[in-house]
Amino acid sequence: MNQSKILFVVDALDDFSHVVQLDMLSRELASDFEVHVVVLCGGPIEQWPDSERHMHFLEQHSVSLGDRGLSWRRLGKSGFRLRKLCRRLQPEIVHAWGKAAEVIALLGLNASQHRKFVTRSNLISTGSLTVEKGIQKLAEGVEKYIVPHEEVKASMVAQRYDESKFEIVPTAVPDGLQKFPAREKLLQLAGLRDDSKLAATVAPLVARSRLKDTIWATDLLTCIRDDVHFFIFGRGSQRQRLEKFASQTEAGGHVHFVPVGAHAVDLLPGVDFFWQSHLREPLSASMLYAMKCGVPVVSVYGPGTAEVIRHQETGFAVNFGARDEFARWTKFLLEQTDSGQQLAIQGRDSVSGKFGIHQMAHGYRKVYAK
Repeated sequence: MNQSKILFVVDALDDFSHVVQLDMLSRELASDFEVHVVVLCGGPIEQWPDSERHMHFLEQHSVSLGDRGLSWRRLGKSGFRLRKLCRRLQPEIVHAWGKAAEVIALLGLNASQHRKFVTRSNLISTGSLTVEKGIQKLAEGVEKYIVPHEEVKASMVAQRYDESKFEIVPTAVPDGLQKFPAREKLLQLAGLRDDSKLAATVAPLVARSRLKDTIWATDLLTCIRDDVHFFIFGRGSQRQRLEKFASQTEAGGHVHFVPVGAHAVDLLPGVDFFWQSHLREPLSASMLYAMKCGVPVVSVYGPGTAEVIRHQETGFAVNFGARDEFARWTKFLLEQTDSGQQLAIQGRDSVSGKFGIHQMAHGYRKVYAK
């Protein structure tokens, strides 16, 4: 008996939040559907080739322009390629993950009879409202928007998205990996000594991620210690600006931008501290993953972090934009190692058994069945 086909469309295979969750979900749904995954830019990575899913790659280069919005001409061409692929595969469901993937799916399949779904993980930012207005004109064909948190829904409803089209399915996070050999790989990547202290974050390299706050925190720490290094996992339009900004501080040689092809899911377990500097992704998948790996977290406090960060119990909570507080609590972790280890254990235990793939897959199955 032939299975129904589901086609996932994702921006790229280096976005931690979407890709890690989609990887787990698509494997889980392989027993229900013939699963196809369309990647808009880039090529295969080691984790993805398998017999459970069929992979398709449309572009070799990025189709987005970061904070400046989306290149509609480029997206239209990708939409045409996607439409041709769908004519050949005839999937029952097309499900987009990521802003560019959403636009391309809606542009390319606007008049098609496929059931269309979209997953959004981030709040709408004021800088993207023009793009949102364009997307809304195409969104009538979307059957459901699936979001991980009430805050994401609220930000979209505030921009006049149809409230009845939303379903909330919590984030899924893989089980934590061991610290080694991830730590060894990170040290080799940056050519660091074995006794280096490693902080990290995962975020798009755009202004709303507030990565300058974490670079400033690194600068403050390097004034008192020379063994602290900060790894930034991500891609985005402001990479050159951030690199220039870091080079103008004392922390210049202590800030490392990890190449796009590197796998944060493999390397994050090797860091000593995780920094969450923004609230644009409620219940951030990378922050939760760090906690599951037993990495102590210093995070801004607000909707989407308050549910899991209890100050000095499961992590350290800091005020939004308070770069000095990132440095202060990281200094505490550096000096009070026993307390830091206890904090990491309590953080790990607080998320243990939560945010599992089976719960997430059940939620998606219910949405598809309606």
